[in-house]
Amino acid sequence: NCFCFYPNGAACFNNISNALYGDFSLSAWVKTTNSVNADFANAYYGAPIMFEYSDGVNQAVFSITGSKAAFTVGNPGGGSDTILHSTTSVNDGTYHFLAVTRNSTSGVMKVYVDGNLEATGTSTNGARVASSIIYLAGGYNGFFNGLLDDVRVYGGELGASDVTTLSGHPPSVFNAALNTTGLAWTTSGDTSWFVETTNTQDGVAAAQRDRK
Repeated sequence: NCFCFYPNGAACFNNISNALYGDFSLSAWVKTTNSVNADFANAYYGAPIMFEYSDGVNQAVFSITGSKAAFTVGNPGGGSDTILHSTTSVNDGTYHFLAVTRNSTSGVMKVYVDGNLEATGTSTNGARVASSIIYLAGGYNGFFNGLLDDVRVYGGELGASDVTTLSGHPPSVFNAALNTTGLAWTTSGDTSWFVETTNTQDGVAAAQRDRK
């Protein structure tokens, strides 16, 4: 299903549009094997997760192009779009946590996959104008084919530690708790880990998983 939000006074449209005005972040859990366009196409032409469009210079599109997570922001003043892509393939039929951020003061954009920063670029700085239409799981070029869960719009820029925590794959937690350095820990499931300092074998720290 595709959901469309229009500027007809509905609170949901106003809330999303206001969140996208300045610094903003978008995130979602995705599971798909679908491939739309090439790996490094403009996000506008991919499988859309969140598609926000006013005109050619005010778009903000979060999608999957080919096998990569993609993030496009239009640049006012006649500039070309700034387009970022992940390095990880995310259409392998398993859940991936995707997040993108934009800082309105610096124009810096970022793409994260499973808590890891994979791409950074710079768009024109400054706040964005209000959108004319916002789509979830759809857009002008088609629809998302797969599973989307916990899609979020933040009226602010998430930090790297915020994204890591949301992804449920925090390597820093394991390294701190298990006295290791620089190891790339991999976890699965949908609950987060944290450092436990009360009930531990060595009396210092351990890694413990949240129970939902």
